[in-house]
Amino acid sequence: MPDSVQTIQQLEAFLDKVTKDAPRPFMFKLLGTVEQATIHIVNLPKGSKVSSPDDVHKGQKNYEIKNEQADIIGFFSTTHKAILTHHDSFLHMHLITSDRQKMGHLDKFYLRQER
Repeated sequence: MPDSVQTIQQLEAFLDKVTKDAPRPFMFKLLGTVEQATIHIVNLPKGSKVSSPDDVHKGQKNYEIKNEQADIIGFFSTTHKAILTHHDSFLHMHLITSDRQKMGHLDKFYLRQER
């Protein structure tokens, strides 16, 4: 992946461009250093009833990641918005740090350029 890809929006555009002739949807895995990222988990009390996206977000806990080695597992699809991906994106990604101590849904990131 080129060093110019450092944000989720840049990754989405890059994947869309370089996979135009590839089968879609597809999964991918990225390995590298995350300079900065925001991840979240949903921590609802046992027995919670979820009937809307707003219900899910009531239990959302956000965490910041800085300068950590991480794996990012993602799904890319241009035809599955709000099914495999979010309603406003072709991507759905999760991050886990290499030491396996932090994991969650990836909301934003800034990747470190390899030198």
